[in-house]
Amino acid sequence: MYNDTDPRTYLVVQANDFIRHPRTDKLTAREANIAYFLISKVKKGDKDLMSISFTVKEFCQVCGDSNRSGENYRDIKNALKSLADKSAWVEIEKGTHQLIRWVDTYTIKDGEGTITATLSQSLKPYLINLTEHFTQSELRNYLALKSVYSKRLYELLRSHVHSKLENVNRYIFVEFEINDLKKQLNAENYGRFKDFRVNVLERAKKEINAVSDMDMDFTPIRPGRVTTHVSFTIKLKNSIGRLSASVQANNVLDTRKLTVKK
Repeated sequence: MYNDTDPRTYLVVQANDFIRHPRTDKLTAREANIAYFLISKVKKGDKDLMSISFTVKEFCQVCGDSNRSGENYRDIKNALKSLADKSAWVEIEKGTHQLIRWVDTYTIKDGEGTITATLSQSLKPYLINLTEHFTQSELRNYLALKSVYSKRLYELLRSHVHSKLENVNRYIFVEFEINDLKKQLNAENYGRFKDFRVNVLERAKKEINAVSDMDMDFTPIRPGRVTTHVSFTIKLKNSIGRLSASVQANNVLDTRKLTVKK
């Protein structure tokens, strides 16, 4: 449940067309967390993508990074640059593609650990003034997922579930052609379905069902000996299920924050 004093409950709001378009930027889990964190700072009613200021300490507390200030500072600084260097083509209409970047610029004050970021203006149509065909979900639903494949599959499936009360416990079915699904998840390196199932789908199912506001399952479809499609069954959790998942998500993040790298 949204709480303006708890940044983990801030909403990540994105246009469905943006979510469902295949990504070629291949973000790492850290880069994806930064992107979700920045998007959660965009508020309903904003007319433009304004500069966003935060500290390394704030980011680490929200995202569950361990308290190693010097190392975190270097890691985040490197991830910020890497995220800014990545881009992806999005088809804005048939036959017309636009190059999308995540961030226009950053400013970092070394002594204070303060970072000011400006999201790319190319994202504006997918984040600002959305009145229909969009998905909103609490930031912690993304952050508590460890695998970057889990994060991507969660947002992809979540874009097919409306957040209205009548959709709680209502099953929704979504089917993907196997190669299209691998492309969506940037998991084309898994040639064998067995490896893709174990390392991507099974792991994502375990993580999503444990810490997010949604339950999912999947069924491989084999007309013959080869898997050609994957069918997903998804539904929103009820209020009790969401509360339990939010507690588990916070536990995952807080436990991760206390872990000291050896």
